[in-house]
Amino acid sequence: MDYQKILKKSLVYSWKYKFLWILGVLTASGSYYSGGNYTFSPDAVPESWPEIKGIGDFTSKIFNVASAKVNSLGQVLGESIGPNAVGNIWIWMVLAMITLVILVIIIYLNVTARGAIIWAVDDLDKNDQSSLKTSWKAGHRYFWRMFSLVVISVLVYGVPLLVLMIPVIILAVYEMLIMSVVLGLLFGLIYFAYVVFLSLIIPYAERFLILKNFRAMNSIYEGKKLLGTSWKEIVIMLILIFVSKMLAGIGIAIAIILAALIAVPLGMALSYLSPIILPFYIGTMLLVLFVFGLVVTGFINSFASSAVTLTFKELKK
Repeated sequence: MDYQKILKKSLVYSWKYKFLWILGVLTASGSYYSGGNYTFSPDAVPESWPEIKGIGDFTSKIFNVASAKVNSLGQVLGESIGPNAVGNIWIWMVLAMITLVILVIIIYLNVTARGAIIWAVDDLDKNDQSSLKTSWKAGHRYFWRMFSLVVISVLVYGVPLLVLMIPVIILAVYEMLIMSVVLGLLFGLIYFAYVVFLSLIIPYAERFLILKNFRAMNSIYEGKKLLGTSWKEIVIMLILIFVSKMLAGIGIAIAIILAALIAVPLGMALSYLSPIILPFYIGTMLLVLFVFGLVVTGFINSFASSAVTLTFKELKK
């Protein structure tokens, strides 16, 4: 398998066809990486770095103001709704209905987009043309099958986790802490291996469902069978996609740091010249950061999905 050709073609598709970014954003169901929290403290900066210390003071003021606003809003909501929770049952019902509607919309957009982006890349590979409209129609057509696959995936991920947690919780309840910790670590390693195994099957099961018109259970079975016959290619491509994402993440982090070195001092200067302009400047910067995050998310997701789809097509030739 020509991995370089697949990655290059995926990069070209993701860069050339911007509608894939929209589908990539909609397929995002979570963050790629997670890490520990770090709170910047101006007091931790040496006195010999007054510029950086000033930036720390400036950003701390911004976050303190934002935190105060959020806390004030929470206090107002708590005072207005909390004491009259029974009397305001209709408010809670309306909020519940709004939440349910939003959840249904998010699920529809996510599931449909996952099918649409697979169809779009296949269309581009075969005909060198596709569009958001045609790919979305295809994703909509396969919505219920994809939704069935999502439900099955949630079950195969969640049920084993619950089963493994039960004995650990029982041991902890009976204060057998050492055994609980040891068993928890052992089960954690087992579940991690199980999750990796599923992550090698489910993406290709989606391709079987969309491109081969299989049903959900048959797609999972075919994905498992494909892993058995082509596990080296699938694992190598997974590693290459992970490394590509990691390198992209490093590049993005460097770009954000460089942009902050310009944006923060500029904001400090504006705050001294005209405090009225500062909120508009902060709002503009947050909007730019939000749009930048959407673009990056869409591009990376479309690249990864394209690579998996092209790998699938290569393996099924």
